[in-house]
Amino acid sequence: MFRIENKIDSYNLILTLGLNKLPEILLPEFDEKKIVSFMKKYPAETYAIRDRNKSGSKTFRPLVKPDKVLGYCAKLKNFSINVSDMYKYQVLTGEARLTPKGEISVAVSKNPNLNARDGAQNADYNFTSALNDRRLNRILGMNDVVNYMFEHELFDVIVEFACYDRPVGTKNEKVVIFELRTSY
Repeated sequence: MFRIENKIDSYNLILTLGLNKLPEILLPEFDEKKIVSFMKKYPAETYAIRDRNKSGSKTFRPLVKPDKVLGYCAKLKNFSINVSDMYKYQVLTGEARLTPKGEISVAVSKNPNLNARDGAQNADYNFTSALNDRRLNRILGMNDVVNYMFEHELFDVIVEFACYDRPVGTKNEKVVIFELRTSY
């Protein structure tokens, strides 16, 4: 069982478990050289900038153009930047929680323009049921997400994710994990 106290714990656990994520850099403070190097290594149409101190922060910007990244990050502390232009391949996003007994809670959206947070808050599907519930099979990408959660034993943890129609991310898989939550 995992105990995740904050966004840094989540970030580190995702790395420790070797979960698929979009290319990302975590910075304790603004560092122009590291940011420019990251964007050269991972060129993208847009980047997401996230506060790594608190959940629900207004610092979160999901679609920042490359020429705006440095200006936006100039005064930030404890933040991350990740490639975010994969949304065009996204089929499902939001959050899910799976129990070892086979109960699942989902709050997910099919809208490819939503990030995981907004997908959970503006869910097309929001319910708790058993894994044999036929509604799950009708949600494009949900089987991929459930299989991913089982494969990585992500039980009793809220998994913030996106599912794509093709392999993407650092592990080249269809499911990308953005955040894991238990205590915040």
